[in-house]
Amino acid sequence: MYFINEITLGEILNIIVLAGTAFIVWLYTKAAQKTNEIQEQPAINLTLTENNNGVNTRYTLKVKNVGRAPAYNVIFSPLISGQYTYHPYFRDEANPVLEVGNEHELHFWVKKSPNSTEAYERILGFQFFLQRFFPQNADQTKHEELKRTSAIFVFNYEGINGKKYHSVFRIYSKIWPLLGIYDLVSELIRIAEGRCIYKEAKMLCSGKETIPKFPTQ
Repeated sequence: MYFINEITLGEILNIIVLAGTAFIVWLYTKAAQKTNEIQEQPAINLTLTENNNGVNTRYTLKVKNVGRAPAYNVIFSPLISGQYTYHPYFRDEANPVLEVGNEHELHFWVKKSPNSTEAYERILGFQFFLQRFFPQNADQTKHEELKRTSAIFVFNYEGINGKKYHSVFRIYSKIWPLLGIYDLVSELIRIAEGRCIYKEAKMLCSGKETIPKFPTQ
């Protein structure tokens, strides 16, 4: 003989209410976790500023923590153009930390193959940088490709929560090869969790069109 437990309508409603309550509690828990993650997340931004003293124009690259927590153990990926390798760094390498709202100028060690070092001059340094990464004698059919992937900045860093984060930016001139106009853009590609290697950053940049000087729409 088989015995079947009868479930009353009230019990069914009670189960539905309990399940709904558990779901709502889960949603609130996930939302609270997400809020805590945002509160603990740093975010490094790259800006390009122009300073003109009436004689020379100086372009400066600066990084700023626009997140809500300090960025620790900041590591900059090198940029390579032919025989030149640009290694970005802070002046205070012993303490590579960006507090919330802090901004630091990027400096460069410029290594030249096979075994020499070039000084990064404060006025002409960025002009040399542009000429090497965006040569005026480049094939015109490759301008878009070169703008997408020639000057990619990859920053890896850690948050106070122990998680790893990264920022990817690229710099280019909207009008190329008229670099004398310096219609330059510092474009955000991605800020996200996890480490990012240069190869991955290059794939991201190669798949994203640059900002046109004269949009068609």
